[in-house]
Formats: sequence, structure tokens, C-alpha cells
Amino acid sequence: DCSFFSTLRAFFAQRMASPPAAAAPPSIRVTYFNSPGRAEALRLTLFIGGIPFEDERISYSQFLEGRQSGRFPYGHVLVMTVDGTLYTQSLALTRYAGRLSGLYPHVCAASSSDQVLKDAMRVDEVLECVEEMRTSFGFTFHEKDETKQVRLREELVENQFPQWLGYLDRLLAENPTHSGYFVGDSLTVADLVAYAFELTVRQGHTPGIPSTLFEPYENLNRMISQVDSHPQVIEWHRLH
Repeated sequence: DCSFFSTLRAFFAQRMASPPAAAAPPSIRVTYFNSPGRAEALRLTLFIGGIPFEDERISYSQFLEGRQSGRFPYGHVLVMTVDGTLYTQSLALTRYAGRLSGLYPHVCAASSSDQVLKDAMRVDEVLECVEEMRTSFGFTFHEKDETKQVRLREELVENQFPQWLGYLDRLLAENPTHSGYFVGDSLTVADLVAYAFELTVRQGHTPGIPSTLFEPYENLNRMISQVDSHPQVIEWHRLH
């Protein structure tokens, strides 16, 4: 009858007028040492995106306790807990944070344009390249003789690092937007991951790795300067 259809129309009108409630943000805890290291790009990505998270910074003794208790599945940090579930592997965590924060190209198989897919591939390429540098650097710590350890790092600086850094520098130059970033005309996780690695190097705490490692690379230095001057990066450093 008419009253039924009137009620139905009113119901749908109300549904159309009232947008669905926004989903609650995930509960996130990032666990790492009290240093930039592998965690800084992840922290910055969440902070720049306005994603609330707990920044848990542990001591080395706490790390050893956690490793012994099985808290860290692979026996190392960085780890991230999302809604009570533990996740590992720094690049996977950074991609997740990038998607939450809008700092990773939005890829949807059904609707993404060819350019978006290519942009995501370029971001991933930069992430993997920086990860190769970090991994090669990390392997030097397995050498217990300090003299040999330094020599291994010097070999990286003389041979492998120039190849990787030179390629990254060229990628920045070849970005058709000439934005100074790796992809498109704005900041992405690719820039933050490269920036975080330079930040670690810049501190000059590792014998054999000069704090000036990035200086010969004009485009990398421009990108790093842009990230350094980003208002939210400045605020992050002020707070930490």
C-alpha cells in the first residue's frame, strides 16, 4: 500500500543523506631500537599520513629478552603490531603504511591505470635497491675482526654503493615531472626509504662508511634536502 512505499522511500532517503560512519583507524605499534635505522621510514610514513601509532623504542637488553621469549619471529626487529597481530619485514610494513598514508601509488587490479601500476613498480624498485644496500651493509657486522669489518665496508663504498647510488640518482633525474622526487610530483615512501638510509649514514657512527657517502650525487642531495625541509619531517625531528 501507499504507506509501505512512503516508508520505503523515507528509509532510502535517510540512507542517501547519511554517509556511512568512517572506519576506526587500525591500532598500530611500531617496535624498534631508539635509533632511525630500518624503522625511520616507517615512522615518518605514518606520521606524515596522520596515522596514530605507538612508537615503542626498546633497549638492546629488551631485544635480547624478546628474542629469547619468541616475541620476534625471525629473531630481529623491526616489527609492527596491527590490531593485535604481529607483522614483520620492513618493506612489507612500509608499503602497508604507505597505502594507509596515501604515500604509495593506489593500485587496484580492476581500475588502476597503466601509469599507476608503473609508478608502483618504480616505488618498489627504489625500495628494493635501498634494501640491497642495507643488507650488504648489515652483512659486515657478521665479521668480528674490526679491521676486516672496516675493510669490508670500504669495499662497499668503493665498488657496490656507487653503482646503486648512481642509479638512484639517475632515476630522480629521469622523473618527467622534475619534482625532485622519485615518482610523480609529490613525496612517496620511495623518497622516505632512501632518505632514512642517508640519515643513518649521515650520523657517521659506522667506521668505514663515510658520513658524506651521498654528497657526490646531486639529485639524491636535492631529494634529501626536500624531505629534510618537509614541515612534518621537521616536526618529527623536533619531537624526537
